[in-house]
Amino acid sequence: MDVLTIDGIADACCAALAEAGFKESTIGQYRKVFGYLGEASPGGAWDEEAAGAFASATRPDGRPYHRSYLTARMRVVSLCGDYARTGAFDLSVRSGRPEQPTPDSPALLACLEAYASENAERGLADGTRDYYERLAREYLLFLEGTGVTDAADADPASVGSFMADISGRWSGTSTYHLASNFRPFLRF
Repeated sequence: MDVLTIDGIADACCAALAEAGFKESTIGQYRKVFGYLGEASPGGAWDEEAAGAFASATRPDGRPYHRSYLTARMRVVSLCGDYARTGAFDLSVRSGRPEQPTPDSPALLACLEAYASENAERGLADGTRDYYERLAREYLLFLEGTGVTDAADADPASVGSFMADISGRWSGTSTYHLASNFRPFLRF
């Protein structure tokens, strides 16, 4: 069996990224992380144990690396592992966020889905849609927690109560910012 080297995997992966239409800047970032993994691997060869240690490493002073840096390391290790097992790369986009809770009420869930569809039809940027829909989901979950199972049954006081509740949970975000990003859902 041939020994897989990190350089060989990196070359194959970067070629696959280019073929899939990834930008040169993104491919360069991947190549840089592959290089770091190669330096951390015994003899530059793929080693699952060394790769696991690389993905979860801390700085020399013991402080953790920034989350985005660890995410890049974990992504490269995952690509190498996929390639070692299957000979192919899974280049699908992966979210590091856990799945968000949604309302159990069919009426509230339908409202959230209709709002998401309208935002998509309006052509809003992905980040804007994500933020708007996250606030809407939080509000609908808040309503459900108070016993309301249909958004049409919500009263104006629920908006004020929700804003007070979320302001306490989303520290570092101003009430003005929350209100201005929640307003589109209220109009909907």
